[in-house]
Amino acid sequence: MWKILVIDQDVAFTNTLAQSICGDDKRLAIVDNAGTAISRIKGEQFHLIIIRDNLPHGESLKILELAMMIDETMPVILILSQSKLDDYREIIRPYTWSILEGRLNMHNLVNTIDNTIDHIKLNHKIRYLIHKQKYIFRFDNIVGVSEKFQDVLSMVKKIAQSDSTILIQGETGTGKELIAAALHYNSTRCRENFVAVNCAALNENLLESELLGHEKGAFTGAYGQRIGRFEQANCGTLFLDEIGEMSQSVQAKVLRVLQNQEFERVGSNKTIKVNVRVIVATNRDLEKDVSEGRFRQDLYYRLSVVPITIPPLRDRKEDIIPLTMFFLNKYKKNGQAEIVGFHPECVNVLEEYSWPGNAREVENVIERAVLIANNKYIMPEDLSIFNNQKTKKLISRDEQSDDDQGLSIHLSPGGMNLKYIERELIAQALKKTGGVQNKAAKLLGISSRVINYKIKKYGLQQ
Repeated sequence: MWKILVIDQDVAFTNTLAQSICGDDKRLAIVDNAGTAISRIKGEQFHLIIIRDNLPHGESLKILELAMMIDETMPVILILSQSKLDDYREIIRPYTWSILEGRLNMHNLVNTIDNTIDHIKLNHKIRYLIHKQKYIFRFDNIVGVSEKFQDVLSMVKKIAQSDSTILIQGETGTGKELIAAALHYNSTRCRENFVAVNCAALNENLLESELLGHEKGAFTGAYGQRIGRFEQANCGTLFLDEIGEMSQSVQAKVLRVLQNQEFERVGSNKTIKVNVRVIVATNRDLEKDVSEGRFRQDLYYRLSVVPITIPPLRDRKEDIIPLTMFFLNKYKKNGQAEIVGFHPECVNVLEEYSWPGNAREVENVIERAVLIANNKYIMPEDLSIFNNQKTKKLISRDEQSDDDQGLSIHLSPGGMNLKYIERELIAQALKKTGGVQNKAAKLLGISSRVINYKIKKYGLQQ
């Protein structure tokens, strides 16, 4: 319920206003004198104050001054004539709305009240998101227990408070944007904007306009002025993802902004100054790109003041299970069953997979598994990597012995069936190894526990 204090001596007007918003989630408190208004403002909390300047002896102005003194962000709708507007200019804050008497009608006032409440809601959401983001990106909440990842996190903690340009390198899906966001939300700029741009998603002309902005008519399709990402990130942080895909023409303009903290919008000669911390990321080898002439050397040195390299998940297997548990907890409420954890046979499947898509692939696999699981435990067959990626790997795997020619597979009568392929591969491995499960597991590249589970599942006991 939105509590609104209305200060007005016109009874007919306030009655009409009350009727106009009747039935909405708003409750009006109507007063017609300064003494009562001041008492209510001091003793109660209101979401919005509406002041009509028809009280005697400048009392409306005194009420506004008091309201601003108690809470300078209090939204206030002023209903006053043009001639009295100058009396209020020194007090009016950014959250204050002003309406001129000559244009006032009930429809406009009700719309203004609704717009003001929407504005309040938006500010509440922004404050909540700022608080939530700071919580999400606290260093203690970033998942990774391996020594290699902890070394990365240790470096991130050291440089978070600086304004230095950071280059984050790593394969796709390793969490480069997560690290960039952690750098921002643990810095002195945390209350300002964190703006992210994927440089690979835009062509040269669009990327320049995206970063620097443009003026109306600067090019075909520029129907209005556009504020660029550097301006949007002023006093905050700009994250440029996939910087290696940026053309050399745009690279030159970005270098200038980094060096001078100034630029011109496309189609303008006016220089705009900004104060922006820039963090960039790439999955490319920029040193190689520099040596081969694809990336500017001067920009590379400007970007790599503090380089950070995030190792792929296959090189830090200790992080696989913590990540899977994190995403399980994130998505388990979305599933059909009450998921309580992973079946023991899943652990080896998860740990032995190479995860070419890194943490992003982990999230995708676990989200899917939660949605299709029929039991309280996620089973190996719920994992897409078990049914698809792993099987493809096994089809092409050769046993490393002198007389082995590798495993072969045939189509089932109904076509290519993954379960049939899996059963056939295990049966062939057992045949080649004389039924010795440990050797068959090694041949297939899986653990003894997994092959034992599969043998029982497919009835391959000898």
